[in-house]
Amino acid sequence: VIVGNPWDHGHAAALERQLAASPAAHRIRLAGRVPKDELEALYSRASVFALATWYEGHGIVFDEALVRGLPIVSCTAGAVPDTVPQGAGLLVPPGDAMAFAQALRSLLEAPDRRRAMADAASARADALRKLADASAPLEVVIFNVGANVNFPLLDTSERVFRKVWEMACYAGFLTGREGARRLLAHGRGSLFITGATASLRVGSGYAAFAS
Repeated sequence: VIVGNPWDHGHAAALERQLAASPAAHRIRLAGRVPKDELEALYSRASVFALATWYEGHGIVFDEALVRGLPIVSCTAGAVPDTVPQGAGLLVPPGDAMAFAQALRSLLEAPDRRRAMADAASARADALRKLADASAPLEVVIFNVGANVNFPLLDTSERVFRKVWEMACYAGFLTGREGARRLLAHGRGSLFITGATASLRVGSGYAAFAS
């Protein structure tokens, strides 16, 4: 099951054509964006969480997978290696479809290895919960825009632009909103949002980042 909002309609249409021509089409579902209750049901039935990504800030979906004890297959892109703990996932170079398929196959065909990685994912989730429970009230929230993705303007697709916008503008909005809720809860604190200098944002290859 492939879940996700089809932001880039051309890319989504290409996936649908590829699926229609695949002999495994009857085993693959392009679910698109799904309601929260359906997403929870899909997570509960999943054996592996897989995300083939070219660029990623702190992907919340990885935290969602860890909390549900799912082993992860993804790419060594952006902050993914810092988000997915060793032992809980397999990471391959971005764009290497064969390596990604092999990593996915190695987990699907090895139940013991998959269970060991699921245990590691659950352990990380437990550690994060304990840290949150033991933490003092939030005093400072700092968000630094990390979507430092370089693409020539003419090569910047709608998909690339939207992804960079999510990692920068949208992520900043979510951080500010949730941070403000927690700071207001105990009546004090500071919220800082930082980013690159104008000299970088107007540089060659940073059309999406400049948004």
